[in-house]
Amino acid sequence: MTIKDTIKKQDEEFIEEGANLEHERWARWQKYVFSKSEWTKDGYVIPKELCLRWQKQIDMPYDKLSEQEKDSDKKETINYLSLLHRRDQAIAEAVREEEKERILKTVLEITDKGFDCICSGFIKDKFKI
Repeated sequence: MTIKDTIKKQDEEFIEEGANLEHERWARWQKYVFSKSEWTKDGYVIPKELCLRWQKQIDMPYDKLSEQEKDSDKKETINYLSLLHRRDQAIAEAVREEEKERILKTVLEITDKGFDCICSGFIKDKFKI
């Protein structure tokens, strides 16, 4: 698989797994909102003080939030790190494999030109080929 193919595959996996994390985050939030709300014959009613507080947070840019509010957002963002790490590792492995193939091709070209006495054992050990 080429590096480009690996990146495409990893992007697709990131989007799918990220969407799953986003759904889980949304579900936790909805569960919290419902726990703070009152059920009536017309559905859930959110207390006015919570509506006012949340609207204030909605309208406020991130850099103006309190440290506690920022920490809450950071806690949610941390969930995405494992997806990014897995993506980076897969791409790094694809780069290593492509580099091994390039080195092997170069070595084979050199040996084809009559230089097969160049420490081929050393090269194989060094590059694990």
